[in-house]
Amino acid sequence: MRRWLLLLAIAPLGCGDISSEVAISFERPRDDGPLDTVDNATLSLSPGGFTEQFAIDGADASFEFELPPDDVSRSLSVFFARGETLVAYGSTPPFTFAGAAGAGVVVFLGYPGTLATLDRDFDLPDASTVLAASPGRGAVALAADGTAVFLDAYTFDLVPIAPYPDTVPDATDGVFVGDDSGSVTRVRFEASIGAARYVYGTDSWSTVSDEDMPPRPGAAAWYEPSTARVFVAGGGELTSILQVEVATEDTTLPTFGELDTNLDGPRVGGALIGRDTQGVGGLLAFGGDDPSLPLAYAVGSGEGSGSAGLAWTDARCTTLDGARSLCAGGSIDGTTTAEGALVDTSAGLEVTRLPDLLPIPMREVVWLEDDAAVYAQGEARLVRVDRATLEVSEPLGSPQRAAGGGAAVLPTGVTLLAGGEAADGSATDVWQLFSPALPGD
Repeated sequence: MRRWLLLLAIAPLGCGDISSEVAISFERPRDDGPLDTVDNATLSLSPGGFTEQFAIDGADASFEFELPPDDVSRSLSVFFARGETLVAYGSTPPFTFAGAAGAGVVVFLGYPGTLATLDRDFDLPDASTVLAASPGRGAVALAADGTAVFLDAYTFDLVPIAPYPDTVPDATDGVFVGDDSGSVTRVRFEASIGAARYVYGTDSWSTVSDEDMPPRPGAAAWYEPSTARVFVAGGGELTSILQVEVATEDTTLPTFGELDTNLDGPRVGGALIGRDTQGVGGLLAFGGDDPSLPLAYAVGSGEGSGSAGLAWTDARCTTLDGARSLCAGGSIDGTTTAEGALVDTSAGLEVTRLPDLLPIPMREVVWLEDDAAVYAQGEARLVRVDRATLEVSEPLGSPQRAAGGGAAVLPTGVTLLAGGEAADGSATDVWQLFSPALPGD
């Protein structure tokens, strides 16, 4: 259900006014009951726009503003509250009056610090679907049969795009990433080394492979957004690190190169932790199938830490701050686990195991985040972990994904989840959005 806000950019002329209308709609989530309780709304257009608060009776409200025309790129933020309690909010990507005058812009109203369901079906009910952010534009979903769909972050329209040009890699083979041009690249490395890049604006894929490089089954990978590089570490019997240049100024095709840097073992089934702009020297390897290795290994210093003697595979990791990272889920010695581990580099490398960090064992954690917390999503549960204290809680919400699928951050800062399987083993058939909790909320 949508309600409308109309921005009128009016230019007074001697013979009359010329106006440009920008229709901005508020899209309610499928689970929209909390919005019926709101009694006030705040709308803010920035920079250089306005901030206005209104008394309302539920979210079924319409608004209209008149503004002088210009070509400034602005975002509109909308906050619905009950008294002083924020119930739902959303924002637009940056737009100009002229650019948005035709199609308009949509604001999705999400619930802070939890998941909400987009009010439309997921038409690729495929547990092997993967997602990639199309920075500044939206996201691309790629199904196992090669069908691909673009979700427009401005309108939330779902647009079919050119199908994948070859056999789609298994969902667990490689990564699917976006670069600053809005294009997306599917990198594979388990069965063979190669990639396919969808170039935004051309509706076409280009492929590249390197048959001279050995495959890396079970390798760990991490994507560095600022440099558009994928680091692939270990896998198979290899300890070396492969660097994939997703996009460069000279070519639209990815390039592959092996770095003169190694892990302490292949670490099949392990995870890779990185921090943007730090490159290969900032990488940490966690877990793997070799119980003789320490739990964590710092690539830059060659230091290992954490008790050996267990094989921890398929853990997923996220960063808490400049020195600490958190890993959780996956399997320990073949049994799905609820355990977590804190990896701290503030004074060397130190690993602290956190038994029963999660309320239930999770096969494949997807990490979500806001300024105050990280959130482990899996097994149709959403678990909040405080960044500072590691205190655990479960927000209200309706998480659907149990395992598999993918996540992509949209230009507004919300994270889109789709694909994978539900708790009953069926393919999920919804799009869900995670809206970060706001500071002070």
